[in-house]
Amino acid sequence: MPATLFYPLAPENRADPYPTYARLREQAPVAWSSAPVPGFWGFWFVSRHADVLAGLKDPRFGREIAKLLPPEALPPVPPVERPLLAMIRHWMLFKDPPDHGRLRRLAAPVFAPRTVAAQRGAIEGLARRMLARLPRGTAVDVVGEFAYPLSIDVVSELLGVPEGDRPLIRDWVRTITASLDLIRTPQSIKAG
Repeated sequence: MPATLFYPLAPENRADPYPTYARLREQAPVAWSSAPVPGFWGFWFVSRHADVLAGLKDPRFGREIAKLLPPEALPPVPPVERPLLAMIRHWMLFKDPPDHGRLRRLAAPVFAPRTVAAQRGAIEGLARRMLARLPRGTAVDVVGEFAYPLSIDVVSELLGVPEGDRPLIRDWVRTITASLDLIRTPQSIKAG
């Protein structure tokens, strides 16, 4: 493995990663990163927009690494992570062509610009209701208390999820997101 140039879980990076990002863009735009997570190898951190865009458009890069490497080249998957990995292997985000394109075509009509534009009033209504529920005269975590639940509710609206079921959907998304995070725990992985 290459020398690690970026530790995303280092206290200074968790507190304020932006100076490190600036240094990486300047000195090491493609840097190896590792994290002390069981079963986690690490990843290449690409910090310049043009490089990220080039990688996303290059068909030599993909998401299904298990198809490219022999099983013995991959770190062993801890038993607690196997159900989670079995589930996300089927997600569009973790698929390469042609499967990614097939799944994207299934989802595209729901997220087409015309379909989303037709929902503008409903989305604005969701945003107004969420803003009205925020506490007045006190600090608010805008991402955690507004943007995050709003984004999930907008997708739920587009997919036709009843409003009464949306708190459950938000909880599921939080649980699954925590199970995929670099700072995940065996408990968050099992819950995901």
